[in-house]
Amino acid sequence: MVACIDCGKMHPWNKGTDAGHFIPKSAGEIFYFDENNTHGQARQCNYYGSQDTGARYRRALVKKIGEDAVKYLEQLKASHSSLQRTTEDYRELSKLYREKCKDIVSLRGFDSN
Repeated sequence: MVACIDCGKMHPWNKGTDAGHFIPKSAGEIFYFDENNTHGQARQCNYYGSQDTGARYRRALVKKIGEDAVKYLEQLKASHSSLQRTTEDYRELSKLYREKCKDIVSLRGFDSN
């Protein structure tokens, strides 16, 4: 189960939950895999949120990662028109997340298939 960063409701991680982005992916691909920028979000909130969705997400994000980290993301977005990752960046991210997945599987006893 995953708590939606926006509405706070619990949802199954594999049904009805997205990786919601505080700073939209369209702002630059660097935001796509940023762990401070990406959080579990109900699909309904992610795609069809209310007028207050962005403000609610921000308030919850400040509680989760702190005001300074949220401001950093906002400043990063404002300071660059198009942030790009290199091929090497993606190789390193791939390696990092493979290791994180292995750790989760071994700690939680999940079936890796």
